[in-house]
Amino acid sequence: MKPGRFIEYLLICATVTASAQEFPSKMKLDSMSTDRNTRASTPPDEPLANKTFGIEFNPARLLLGWTTKEIGNYTHLSGGVSFFAIDHRAEIAIPFLYQFGAVDDIPYKILNIDAAYRRFIGDRQNGFHYSAGLRYAYVEGEEGKDSDVAGSRTGRHIIQRKAGIYVGIGYRYFSHSGWYGGANILVGRFFSDDSRGIVDVKMDDLKFILDVELLKIGYTF
Repeated sequence: MKPGRFIEYLLICATVTASAQEFPSKMKLDSMSTDRNTRASTPPDEPLANKTFGIEFNPARLLLGWTTKEIGNYTHLSGGVSFFAIDHRAEIAIPFLYQFGAVDDIPYKILNIDAAYRRFIGDRQNGFHYSAGLRYAYVEGEEGKDSDVAGSRTGRHIIQRKAGIYVGIGYRYFSHSGWYGGANILVGRFFSDDSRGIVDVKMDDLKFILDVELLKIGYTF
């Protein structure tokens, strides 16, 4: 065989061998890349993976109720329902507060019902979040000239119905056992200008919204 032919033959063999070695290596790299992409697109272990809603209650607000003549006779019921299947980074909540009773024989009643959207800062439904919501408020009681001054009773029974909007920040913790808890700070304003003072109602008869929710616990389903 001539030297030129022999060199050409060696070059062809080397090229074929290199191509044969490169092909499986490329397949392996592509496979590893696909595996990494699949793992990246798969969400981390989620406590809410198979949960669609939750029911929560605030036992601390219930403990605020007293049944003595000096302090008053009133009850606080605070809770809500949350829906988790909308988005793996969001939550739609319907909190409520029902407060009723009497202080110094003056009956009053408060009902707040909210519709809130909570967006979590991380990549899952856990941890810190920001929120925006709407509130319907029903406040019933006796109108007072100044609810902080003795003898300010007018004898006029009034009812306030108003709607408002608010924003807030908070924190939610969800466990794999199904229990969860959280806290919120909300600020906002009612659309209504009705801010007539109601005796022994300190905040809910005002024009603005300011709420601090603590120690709410719930269970997911």
